[in-house]
Amino acid sequence: MRILILSYSSHRHIRAKYSRANVEAIQLCLNNIDWDREFLHRSIDEQVVLLNTFLLNICQNYIPNEVITVNDRDQPWITPTIKLQITKKNMLYTKYIQN
Repeated sequence: MRILILSYSSHRHIRAKYSRANVEAIQLCLNNIDWDREFLHRSIDEQVVLLNTFLLNICQNYIPNEVITVNDRDQPWITPTIKLQITKKNMLYTKYIQN
């Protein structure tokens, strides 16, 4: 006999808010880097690592993030906004029952 045990877990994702990015500051940072000097005497692999490091650092500084919690048992259409509305509804219902 096989017993199926479902385990639900939650995990967190970091989501970038690109609509609130400081585009001018990102462009200024990228334009202020002397790419020729940075890439000089480096292998292609080192250049890629360096480029990724620059881009990730700039993005961390000028693109805000939000942390969202995803439950594996949630249906795909349950967005954070819908979850917030459900929580508010449940709180109002609890208040109603207590009175």
